[in-house]
Amino acid sequence: MVISMNVKKSLIERIRGRNIIKGYHSSAGFRSIIFMMICMVFISACGDHTSGQKEETGQYGDHTSGHKEDNGRYGVFIGTDEDLDQFESFHTVVIDAQYFDADEILSFKNRGHKVYSYINIGSLEKFRNYYDEYKDLAIGKYENWDDEVWIDVSVKRWQDFVQLDLAPSLVSKGIDGFFVDNCDVYYQYPTDEILDQTAHIMRGLKDFGLDVIINGGDVFLDAYCDGYGNWDDIITGINQENVFSSICWDDGSFGRASDEDKEYFCEYLDRYADLGADIYLLEYTNDDELISEIDAYCRDNGYQYYISKSIELISDNEIEQDVDDQKQTVIEDQPDQAMSDISEPLTVDSFADEGTDTTGKEYGRILFVGDSRTIDMFADSDDELSAFEAGDDILVYARHGFGFHYLTEVVEMAGIDNFDTLVTWMGANDGGDFSSYRGYYESLLEKGVTIVVCTIGPTYDDRLAEYDRPYYDNVNMISFNESLVSWAKDRNVRIIDLYKYISDSDSIKIDEADGIHYLPRPTTELWDYIRSELNNE
Repeated sequence: MVISMNVKKSLIERIRGRNIIKGYHSSAGFRSIIFMMICMVFISACGDHTSGQKEETGQYGDHTSGHKEDNGRYGVFIGTDEDLDQFESFHTVVIDAQYFDADEILSFKNRGHKVYSYINIGSLEKFRNYYDEYKDLAIGKYENWDDEVWIDVSVKRWQDFVQLDLAPSLVSKGIDGFFVDNCDVYYQYPTDEILDQTAHIMRGLKDFGLDVIINGGDVFLDAYCDGYGNWDDIITGINQENVFSSICWDDGSFGRASDEDKEYFCEYLDRYADLGADIYLLEYTNDDELISEIDAYCRDNGYQYYISKSIELISDNEIEQDVDDQKQTVIEDQPDQAMSDISEPLTVDSFADEGTDTTGKEYGRILFVGDSRTIDMFADSDDELSAFEAGDDILVYARHGFGFHYLTEVVEMAGIDNFDTLVTWMGANDGGDFSSYRGYYESLLEKGVTIVVCTIGPTYDDRLAEYDRPYYDNVNMISFNESLVSWAKDRNVRIIDLYKYISDSDSIKIDEADGIHYLPRPTTELWDYIRSELNNE
């Protein structure tokens, strides 16, 4: 189950060395990393075509397969060999299941998560334990990567290994689907034989009855649909990296994709989405404006996306270091905190002491959306509140462990037109990242929705479990709040500063059991404070 340090180093270096030129356009279609996040709807091995023949609905297949919105966070962790518990705040994770055991995956899934596994069918890495057995099938160097070779997928020995050995070993661990890499072998070696046998392997993976997401592979997929069959013969969805963003491999900096690349990939993805394929974007950027653009595009089209601010493969320690490096405000010399003084977390000055004008504001019917801390204001054990009536004209929705995607689900389900005001206490489960909220809040403001935002409360680092630290350390809470408040002040959005209220409170304490939640439960004092702030016009 454990990846050696050399293997980790290999995985990290792989993503720095690749720059594959895509077909059908002249500029670079970057494939920056060999993995991604997924959550797909199950489609049977034959799609909706029981006869096995191409339907008259078009050369790419039918239009009957729907999109599935998978609620909660997803993350891509191909490079980690760490305990899956560290990803508890994610609904769907992508891992290399070769390095995890079945019990660990099953335990993670039993807590409501989905697990997808990376599988490489078109190239061979030297760190794999089967490299020596199949290295004689190499047909060329993988550009910019000395420890990987393209492999001849037309050889039956390789096909049998993938379909009868490698894939079954992953399925036996209880994965929910495959994340298939390097179908681009057909782009590199565009022969009928390579096309036919790559398709043969993909059909074999589809026959397991699990989700199959192709990473890149646009040239192969188009060629298959043009002459061999329907898209849903071989996949359930597509992941495309760097549709909007780009990576400069010389220095690891981020930029924007060229207009030509963006237009090409948007057309490609939209075409298959119209036919029913699930679509995912994996982007790499620190640019808030670009993030908002990506968010708006995916929201308009019903796509899902994951934005990484680092080209490093993510493991527990790497996430923690990466989070520290990315903070705009670094909190240094955090004071030691005695275990008995659990009510005194790292604090900052008030986030919301200026910049918002709420004079004479009437909030009317209120939709309040939160996470487990919101649940704790009303109950001491529930995992979810759904349409909970918390007062006249106030409905509360809250779910344990969920973040941004839950907010969008609730707003759509409850119907924002049924309310006058949206009040949110969200962000604790989003690892300090406000970017998705920014674009979404902007879209609601444009529709005339009144929004009130609450700063997320403090955590106590010394009480966090090891797997929680990368996501819930107090620096993350502060970072999220700084971005939230900066945006809210610019947009004249009302802020209720729960971070300061909790930090200053003598009666509300951080729970010693996890360092995240508050005591006593139910924390009615917090709800009373929120109500008083809303009534203080």
